[in-house]
Amino acid sequence: MVVRPFFLFGLLIVLIVITAGCTSFSIGSVLYNNNNLTVYVTGSSPADAGLQVRVFQVRELEQEEQGVTIVPVTLESGGNAIVVPLHLDPGSYKLYIYLIVDRERQPAVIRDIVV
Repeated sequence: MVVRPFFLFGLLIVLIVITAGCTSFSIGSVLYNNNNLTVYVTGSSPADAGLQVRVFQVRELEQEEQGVTIVPVTLESGGNAIVVPLHLDPGSYKLYIYLIVDRERQPAVIRDIVV
């Protein structure tokens, strides 16, 4: 079987286009302690990003928005601990956490915490 050079070149171009700019991020554990929210993020490559946290206090069957906090972050390959200054009174909260890279929302998670 003879493989033509253009086929290999074309295949190489397709692979480059498919994988260009592909970075993978995931949001892991979220901890609250001493007026700081620590969000653990893992990534496959370094990136400048923004972490947005929308906070809702949960009371019985109602949610009341408490605010939005956005912090700029520089992510390294592997694990990152992002500290977000955040004062929460005792109670139950629902956190909507978004990671924004290159003006695109990457992973987003919802976490429930009790303070």
